Amino acid sequence: MNKLNTFFFPTILALTLGLMLSCSAKDENSSSGTSSNSSNSVNGYVQKGPFIQGTVITVYELDSNLLQTGKAFIGTIDDNTGTFKVRGNVVSPYVELSAVGYYFNEVSGSLSTAPLTLQALSDLTDNSSVNVNLMTHLEKKRVEYLIDAGSTFAAAKTQAQTEIMKIFNIENVSLGSSETLNISKSGDGNAVLLAISAILQSDKTEAELTELLSTINTDIRTDGTLDSTTTKATLVTAMEYLKTLHIANVTIRDNIEGRYSNLGVSATIPAFESYAYKLDTTAPTVDNTTPSDSATGVTQSFNTSVSFSEIMDKTTITINTSDTSCSSGTFQFSADNFDTCLKHTNVTFTVSNSDKTFTAMIGFANSTTYKFRVTSGAIDLAGNSVSMTAISFTTQ
Repeated sequence: MNKLNTFFFPTILALTLGLMLSCSAKDENSSSGTSSNSSNSVNGYVQKGPFIQGTVITVYELDSNLLQTGKAFIGTIDDNTGTFKVRGNVVSPYVELSAVGYYFNEVSGSLSTAPLTLQALSDLTDNSSVNVNLMTHLEKKRVEYLIDAGSTFAAAKTQAQTEIMKIFNIENVSLGSSETLNISKSGDGNAVLLAISAILQSDKTEAELTELLSTINTDIRTDGTLDSTTTKATLVTAMEYLKTLHIANVTIRDNIEGRYSNLGVSATIPAFESYAYKLDTTAPTVDNTTPSDSATGVTQSFNTSVSFSEIMDKTTITINTSDTSCSSGTFQFSADNFDTCLKHTNVTFTVSNSDKTFTAMIGFANSTTYKFRVTSGAIDLAGNSVSMTAISFTTQ
């Protein structure tokens, strides 16, 4: 028995050590392979307007089904531009980010009075950095639903993004990855983000904004469409609020540029205005004119005025000052059924009634019948062309 022990013990010990070394080598190789695909940090920006310094941001590692693996890493925003960097060994390429904090309200031009939570889902293999914004937040529930239904991550993100833009009547715009959007940079995608951000904010408190975001997220989760007529009406009302700011010359652009300038940052605010009013699809009409249609005995020199059904883009209200053709000017007068149009000099429009009424002193010949029209070149803030049938009047 002692001989057997003497023979087998070293052999078993050698086999055991060999197996342990083999497993150790295998684990080491596996660990090495994992670390080559891991990330030591996740960085980017958190924006509504930009979130302020001290905002807490958490990065959750996700598996391929977008379920949390149990690993989470916490960091804070480094400065008032919303910059963050969260350190941690993220092995999976999929992460969920959640930021909770105060932010610069780009509509009011002041800091929020309560915190807001924004989230994002991202594939780190496709993005060197991750920006958290309203687009990434609105996508989240819809992307999770599409992944559960068998979609790939990239396809789910693209589909959700397109569906969200459609809610705001924005189409045929390529945004790229939502996690790369930045309201302080130029480009169509950044312009769309800022337009949607401004509409959703409008005159809402942080609690009201949180409620609206949650309502939209829940509504679009399963079918990608906004079904609630109440929520649709809320968005239209918000858009109309932005129009009142436009009239008062309180510009979102100035607010953001001023904020970044105070932080010592040169920002290029994108041309978001063309997207901010897309929910308005109604063509403006002419409510009334002076003189009225078929008026007679009109004096040769008088204040001609036109009132529109909605706020107009003042830059498109023009009159021909160069020649007698009818190819220029959106306000046109003619004595020969628009074969030619009157040439006017030293004519200035007075704007009133919240940019809906335009008045100008126009001179005419006596005992002459004229026709007057506003052409389709006159548009509202959403770019809708005016609809008007020409009217006629006769001077004294």
